[in-house]
Amino acid sequence: MKRNISEESAKEEIRIAERLNFREYTVHLCCFLIMAVAAVFYVCFSYVQTQNQLHEQRQQVVAIQSDIAQMKEDNEQEYQTVVDSVDLADVYRKATQELGMVRAKKDQVYTYQNKKE
Repeated sequence: MKRNISEESAKEEIRIAERLNFREYTVHLCCFLIMAVAAVFYVCFSYVQTQNQLHEQRQQVVAIQSDIAQMKEDNEQEYQTVVDSVDLADVYRKATQELGMVRAKKDQVYTYQNKKE
């Protein structure tokens, strides 16, 4: 009879130990899963934040390209205005009549090649 009671108590202790081990395993598993979920959320948040920054930078690039195109157009219009405002016939008249300039003769014109090119 004593042997039977000690065997039963030993079996009961083993069952209790197994339950405690299972509970400990469950706690560790839950902690691991919580950390894994937190890591996944962190990675997802970082990805969304990076995508948002990329989208904002693309919008800035488009805005700057639009500004550059507008500036080029404005510059071309101003250049054309300056070119149109210069009357070459008037420049020739002032140079020859008011300033006394004359056209160069063929023997006065020398051509040369730039050695740096």
